Amino acid sequence: MLNKSLKLFSFTCIFGVFGFFFRWLQTMTAFDEQSGLAAPGSLWSIVLLVYMIAVTAALVLLVCKLKPMSFPLEYSEALFTATPLFNIICVAAAVIMALGGVLTLINSVTPPYSIFELITGLFAIVAAFCLVAVLRSTKRDHAEARGASAALVFDLFMCFWLIASYKSFASDPVIWNFAPRLLAICAGVLAFYYIAGYPYKKPKPLPTLFFSNLSAFLFIITFADNYSFGTQLLSFSCAAALCLFSVIIVSNAKLPAEE
Repeated sequence: MLNKSLKLFSFTCIFGVFGFFFRWLQTMTAFDEQSGLAAPGSLWSIVLLVYMIAVTAALVLLVCKLKPMSFPLEYSEALFTATPLFNIICVAAAVIMALGGVLTLINSVTPPYSIFELITGLFAIVAAFCLVAVLRSTKRDHAEARGASAALVFDLFMCFWLIASYKSFASDPVIWNFAPRLLAICAGVLAFYYIAGYPYKKPKPLPTLFFSNLSAFLFIITFADNYSFGTQLLSFSCAAALCLFSVIIVSNAKLPAEE
């Protein structure tokens, strides 16, 4: 099943890169240099919007094609991996997230001060440890209890990050400045909510795969935006982690004939 998982991963990354390019073109041409307002009827704004909708629809179809597969529903089986590379990627994503949290924390104590950034930075550091725990808990005793706690903390971090991001853009009249980022985090909240469903014994494989890859796709698009380096590291680590979980879930599935 590794081929199918890599196919879904490749789809997310390749179309995410094209989305990044369209977003970059939009930021270069669709905003007035003096006022910063979005030009009405901008070609690249329309192209990006249509592209995002089209890729989302294609992702729905791609995930639905996996429906005949038999996905493990037990947490210790669905997210279990014996592949050293996957464990290394998970740890690397956690390290990058922790670094992003540290940079966000440092940025919060320099003018202009932001309590939301301060909490986001601290939360991200804790969430980085939870990210590793979600994957490694499958190999330990009381796996569900350990995994449930770690997944819950991580999803709470995503929820707070969404609130903090919305707060930072509350006074911005240009929706295009923040819409892709908020959509990416919203999809991430849902993705980790469904991932948490495994240790909580309420697994839903297809929604998990859809929102994980949708969030990763949207996060890749936002790399073209002018955010702080710490924020971009948080986005990259979330995208990497969600792609990793997607690959593991599909890799552990079986075709009906293989059961």
